[in-house]
Amino acid sequence: MKKTLIGNIENLGTKEIKIPKGMRILDVFKQYKEKIPFVPVAAIYNNQLVDMQIPVMSDFKILFLSMHSRWGASVYRRSLTHILLQAVYELFPRAKVHIGQSLANGYYFDFSLGKKIFTLNMCKKIEKEMKNIIKQERAFEMALYDIEELHDIFEKRGFLDKCTLLRAINQREILAVKCNDFIDIYHGPYVPDTGYITDFSLVYYKPGFVVKYPKIGGKSVPSRSSKEPKLFNAYKETSQWNNILDVSNLTDLNRMTLKGKINDLIMVAEGLHENKIVKIADEILSHKNRVKLILIAGPSSSGKTTFSRRLRVQLEVGGMKTSVLGTDDYFVDRKYTPKDENGEYDFESIHAVDLPLFNDHLVRLLKGEEVKVPKFNFQKGKRLQNKFNTIKLQPKTVLIIEGIHSLNPLLTEKIRDHSKYKIYVSALTQLCIDSHNRIFTSDTRLLRRIVRDRLYRGYSASETVKRWPSVRIGEEKNIFPYQENADTMFNSALVYEHSVLKMYAERFLKEISPHDQYYVEASRLLDFLDLFIPVMPKKVPSNSILREFIGGSTFEY
Repeated sequence: MKKTLIGNIENLGTKEIKIPKGMRILDVFKQYKEKIPFVPVAAIYNNQLVDMQIPVMSDFKILFLSMHSRWGASVYRRSLTHILLQAVYELFPRAKVHIGQSLANGYYFDFSLGKKIFTLNMCKKIEKEMKNIIKQERAFEMALYDIEELHDIFEKRGFLDKCTLLRAINQREILAVKCNDFIDIYHGPYVPDTGYITDFSLVYYKPGFVVKYPKIGGKSVPSRSSKEPKLFNAYKETSQWNNILDVSNLTDLNRMTLKGKINDLIMVAEGLHENKIVKIADEILSHKNRVKLILIAGPSSSGKTTFSRRLRVQLEVGGMKTSVLGTDDYFVDRKYTPKDENGEYDFESIHAVDLPLFNDHLVRLLKGEEVKVPKFNFQKGKRLQNKFNTIKLQPKTVLIIEGIHSLNPLLTEKIRDHSKYKIYVSALTQLCIDSHNRIFTSDTRLLRRIVRDRLYRGYSASETVKRWPSVRIGEEKNIFPYQENADTMFNSALVYEHSVLKMYAERFLKEISPHDQYYVEASRLLDFLDLFIPVMPKKVPSNSILREFIGGSTFEY
């Protein structure tokens, strides 16, 4: 039997090292900690994201992850959330805490304790207890539990959604994580102990609170509290939709599917979308004498294209003429394109657009003048000489601009703000796994993009996953800072969509080889999709936003 293992620590280069079989990854780090400039929160071991307590049982490749890395951040936040829930349970054992969406640089939580109103003093008390738990360096312990045993624990503590989730798992044992006497279903790696959580804050955000965490890329928790009232209102509207649908978490969705009620659920969910689009159209029509420009922005795979087409239909029903102007042909020549911190062309910068020309054309179009829109050749990286499209708006026509920069004031700075109607579209959180474990909005959009890219754009799942971090960086810089500029927000997420996307995404993700460096992400997404009972794509209406990604849309793209 092989007792010595050979491998390398990627943080230290390619030099091979030897360790005894069964040595924990945490102990491997301790052996080489003088050469690694940070304390890792987790590791990638042979292309799998793992806890530091995992023993090394075969020849290996290990990459240690900091709390500021992409995957390390998810481990840090999961562990921080567990500490928060433990503190609440110890202070207010009968309280109901429900994790919500990303808000104000953190996660929002609803807090309910009978008729008691959550106060600033209660918030401070929870934060103090969290710091006490961290100071004690309590270990996170992973172990297999009998399903019935875990069910009894959750039932006694009132975690009935977790009980229902366990009932849907077709196995006798399940992995759970425990820290002192607080226990939860294991949904991914944790830090070794609570002492690893070194940076966080708890902010009172009536009627609940926000737990803030460090940002990816080495940024600490922001010292100032930021408010995002429009995003929060969109979150509350989504909660109302979930109440109408009688679906608030993954367990409820699976229950509806198994009971044969998924068709009704889909119709009502799509009806809520249509009702919201009609309301937005009515709002615009009520200001038709002043609105000359409709601006639609949102991150990648948010469904902006289908939304804008459905909105145009409703505006035309109301008698409003519309025309669309894109920004793609207004790119500056490649040699003038700004570069990012790595010296690469930053095509997602607003300064990659010829802002003076774009604004000049907007002003002239809205005056009823004719303009010559340039044609940009992306292969050559420059405008085509003497080639253009001539555009002139008919009287009382409203111009629609859709794109990532639409809410950035610089894009339309020559147009009075009074003449604009601004819309932010994104797949905001629709469901949670259970009260304590959220579904990441970025995962929803990534799955949409994986399916669309693989079906219609010739990109493998691996290529899409590879590009995703740079897409997310662009969103943080160019989209999210302006979302509160919107007059209204549209949540394009559909409560049932993961069950449909699973039918495609599982296969495409399984095409990623275990030796591919992006298998780490594929494995994580496959574990996530495994929680859903699949729903056949034929049940999705042809005008659904989801059709933009799986195909078969009424609208031609």
